[in-house]
Amino acid sequence: MVQEYYHEYCEILKELRLDPLQSQRLVPEAESLLQQMTLEIRGLSDNDERVEWLERIQLYKNQLRLLQQEPERASLMQSSASSHVAHSSNISTESLLARQSNVLEQARRSLAETEEIAGGITENLQSQRRTMESSQNKVSALQGLTDKAHSILDNLNKPWWKKL
Repeated sequence: MVQEYYHEYCEILKELRLDPLQSQRLVPEAESLLQQMTLEIRGLSDNDERVEWLERIQLYKNQLRLLQQEPERASLMQSSASSHVAHSSNISTESLLARQSNVLEQARRSLAETEEIAGGITENLQSQRRTMESSQNKVSALQGLTDKAHSILDNLNKPWWKKL
């Protein structure tokens, strides 16, 4: 699953490099993929692999931040050259707010997904606990029956004259 996210992320990076003006559309998508990758990686059992992937994701996030800043720098340079700084700052402020809104929405979705997974795990653990308690009760009952059977067999094995 992580590999699929990684390949999707690579495709988005290719698109970003070809057309940096698409960053408002592609960057939130790439950030979402990185968050999903992080969630998947946390579920890996191999600790070394998990650490390696987390380091790679950190590099990908830095790379994405740099790619995201390139169009912003270019637009700032163009706006200052054309002396429309006030208008440009409004646009960049709006785009910043839009990006932050997207990030917050993605965080909300991730939180909801995490809560759903946690609820499922909790139900699973409760079910396992009930199973273990039931098994423990059955073992205790079986132990009592075994003790009783052992005493009956001891009585049966005694000669009849010692029973009197």
